[in-house]
Amino acid sequence: YNDPYIPVLGLKHPSPGLGRPGYECWNEIWSVIGPLVDTPFKGGPATWMDDILLMVNRNNFVEETHFTIAYSPVPDPTAQGGIGGALATVNEITQEIIGKRQMETLRKLGKSISSASSVSEVYAHAAMVLQENSFDIPYAFIHRVDPKSRVDPKSKARLDTVAGIKSDHPGLPTEIDLSQESSSWSDLIRAAKGGALVVAENYQTGPNAPLGAWDSPAVKFAYLPIREARRGAPVAIVTLALNPYRKFDESYSNFVQLIADQISSGVTNAMAYEKEKERAESLAELDKAKTAFFANVSHEFRTPLTLMLGPLDDLLAQRQEKVVTEREVISLIQRNGLRLQKLVNTLLDFSRIEAGRMQTVFKPTDISKLTRDLASNFTSATAKAGLAFEIDCPTVSEPIYLDEEMWEKIVLNLLSNAFKFTFDGKIGVRLGMFADFVELSVWDTGIGIAKEDQARIFERFHRVSQARARSFEGSGIGLALVSELVKLHGGSIAVESEPGKGTTFTVRIPRGRAHLPEEQVQSDARNELSTAIKANVFLEEAMRWFPDEVTEHSTAEPEPAKPAPDRPKIILADDNADMRDYIKGILEEYCHVYAVANGRLAFDLAKRIKPDLVLSDVMMPEVDGFELLELMRRDASLRPTPVILLSARAGQEARVEGFQAGADDYLTKPFSRNELIARVKSNIQLSNFRKEIEEVIRQSESRLRALLIATSDVIYRMSPDWKIMRQLDGRKFLKDTGEPLSEWQEKYIHPKDQARVWSAIQEAIRTKSVFQLEHQVIQADGTLGWTFSRAVPILDRQGEIIEWFGAASDVSDRKLHETELEHRVEDRTKELNEANSALKTSNDDLQQFAHVASHDLKEPVRKIKTF
Repeated sequence: YNDPYIPVLGLKHPSPGLGRPGYECWNEIWSVIGPLVDTPFKGGPATWMDDILLMVNRNNFVEETHFTIAYSPVPDPTAQGGIGGALATVNEITQEIIGKRQMETLRKLGKSISSASSVSEVYAHAAMVLQENSFDIPYAFIHRVDPKSRVDPKSKARLDTVAGIKSDHPGLPTEIDLSQESSSWSDLIRAAKGGALVVAENYQTGPNAPLGAWDSPAVKFAYLPIREARRGAPVAIVTLALNPYRKFDESYSNFVQLIADQISSGVTNAMAYEKEKERAESLAELDKAKTAFFANVSHEFRTPLTLMLGPLDDLLAQRQEKVVTEREVISLIQRNGLRLQKLVNTLLDFSRIEAGRMQTVFKPTDISKLTRDLASNFTSATAKAGLAFEIDCPTVSEPIYLDEEMWEKIVLNLLSNAFKFTFDGKIGVRLGMFADFVELSVWDTGIGIAKEDQARIFERFHRVSQARARSFEGSGIGLALVSELVKLHGGSIAVESEPGKGTTFTVRIPRGRAHLPEEQVQSDARNELSTAIKANVFLEEAMRWFPDEVTEHSTAEPEPAKPAPDRPKIILADDNADMRDYIKGILEEYCHVYAVANGRLAFDLAKRIKPDLVLSDVMMPEVDGFELLELMRRDASLRPTPVILLSARAGQEARVEGFQAGADDYLTKPFSRNELIARVKSNIQLSNFRKEIEEVIRQSESRLRALLIATSDVIYRMSPDWKIMRQLDGRKFLKDTGEPLSEWQEKYIHPKDQARVWSAIQEAIRTKSVFQLEHQVIQADGTLGWTFSRAVPILDRQGEIIEWFGAASDVSDRKLHETELEHRVEDRTKELNEANSALKTSNDDLQQFAHVASHDLKEPVRKIKTF
């Protein structure tokens, strides 16, 4: 052999390679190459192989090698058989084959991972690709490190994905305690903590581990950390079983490192995608919340605006001397102006908190006295509602640093919220002093809060849907503002609730002043306009929830003893007492108005008094406007009643939604007095006109039904193509099923007449003309009868047939008499024909006799004449 053959021999050069028999030098592979050598050596043709896998032991270990080899005969005339030997041409292509194989794995890995949209998909795709290369990676598995526990010394790595090995393999751990460095998986732990490649020779997975493409198990493993970009701690550890027939050299090391880098890159992209997705979902959720907020705040703005602008227009239209007497109108305007002010101030507080411009002044305050004074404002409201009210605010041992205006908002919002959702039982305020904090609890025995809503109760714009309440009014930001104000005090707020049993809100404020910014303590400076909300605003709003609550069991205001018959009855449903009073005052001049606080009361009352019109707000507690509309449209007795929806939602989309739900009209707040009156009058007039039309139709239907009952004919309807029959009235020769019948022809028409009947039908359909025909039918008792049918097409405006309306007369008796008469005529004719035939026979016989007699007499006569 020449010098380039020396690396092929490895440590077998020069001994035991040079000068030794081939089967001794290459005893481990002679079973493969021996036949290739023997063929040309024994006089056969040359042999070759482009790529042959040989497991050679040339460096004191068995290794995977790849060769392109050829054996050619060497002629020697002096040798026996003329062959002196065989020339071996050897080209080792091990690095080329392995490199190509590894590049293909890396290519597939990059392509597959790039399509993954989550970290789990990245690991799954990586496992599928690695499983295809069982030469370099007999098997592999990935342990994911819990992101929350990476900094925890007791953190764990949990099995996530496997390749080439079953996840339930007894030697494969599903969980590894990363704090146990002395465990059998210490190499994996070192890779997790050190953040670098670790290669070790061990048998962790046991003797029954998969072999991959080889006949021996892997004895070396590479442990590689998987990182997210710009993050130090690994998010996972990938364990790769290594080729047992290959030395872990620089090339192999680069290969496994590139595998880890590819997976890390995929994880980075997937995490970025997941974060972007979460961000998009958060934005969508925020957009949804803002949409809900704008819908709510629109309602909150438009209702008081209606109650301010409408009365102001009325005042401006009156004489000057009369204006000063309208104290109730002015009070209404003031009340709703304060309500708008409260809402605007709340929104302003939010904007300041978000911008970091909320100026606070924390002063030592007697929190017991302040809380008692604030809570006592609700004493009259709870007494009027029949609720027990408990205030337990004992004197505390030291002043608490508070911003008094903020504390006022916290207490009043929580009390207002408790009063709004409590109908029976008790409301309480409790104050307690503890070692490090003072605790305020506002509790009630109200409707409670569902589990799924408790986690979101302090989110801005979030409102509990379909909750029973004294009013549907609210913007969904009250509790969110309370939470932010508590945080500004360095405190916390929590909620405990059980549906149907009640709710407790607990606010904790730290004692002392160490938790507060020094510049905000005992400072009188306020750069912003004050947004203080006085207790009477909350109380005034709560008291306006009473008018219908007190008379709820009567469902509505009582009917007048003797209502004028010419005045229409209107049911007004709105949870805002001022709005009810305002609309009722406008409409009472023209009709009887029955005002209720929600859709459930409106529906119950409507079933009792059968109103001429229902005027309903959209946003109401218990049953809203759309639900009321649905209930009325499902009730046959209330279905024709016109419904006008009142809503703060403006725009074409809101109107379309209202009309699609079945509303007769849609009125957007704020609205003018004249517009409301015009809409109500026009809808009542249309309703009356519809009633008149319906009465005319009802009378016409009654007359037609009477005619159908009185007639002896069968009345039926046919589909435009006569495929479906519906009988309107049954007679003796048809069975009245009352249901559409598609096989009527086979069932009722005599078989020998079916073709004739269908031909006449087709002609009538084609010409859109009257169908009439006399034909046989199969009667209800199975006997045959006769009918005369006539059907008229009903056409639409375009001249197309809608249906056929027909009648069938029973002519069986007439046909029977006609048949009998025909039989009698046939019998008489037969008799006459027989007599005529006999007479003809006699006549023929007489003629024959005359002819013979004439011939017999001619000779005697001739003889007589000759005499």
